[in-house]
Amino acid sequence: MKNYVAPGNTLTFTAAGTISSGDVVVTQNVVGIAQEDAVSGETVELLIEGIVRLPKNTSTAITFGERVDWDNSATQVDKAITPAASDVQDFGIATETVLAAATHVNVKLQPGIGTFT
Repeated sequence: MKNYVAPGNTLTFTAAGTISSGDVVVTQNVVGIAQEDAVSGETVELLIEGIVRLPKNTSTAITFGERVDWDNSATQVDKAITPAASDVQDFGIATETVLAAATHVNVKLQPGIGTFT
């Protein structure tokens, strides 16, 4: 196919600051997971599709299949947040059920879906 460019599960992003591998990066209408470390001005690949293990609010239980939010200031997954700057509502779907005390949850990233503030 002459017009094929790439698989599209990652996007190349120029870091505006220091980014560590595994960090959630929110920019414009994209939520991605940094695939490597980068400093300002360097490019980094952001995973935008797939299932990732992310930190979560330890006072929130999450059920398999629930839509989840990214609380950018707290750097954690939550649900039903009151959105603030750089938060993303409904950015993914939980792929497991976890108790409130759990520190992490597996999330299926949903590129192009979510409400960005």
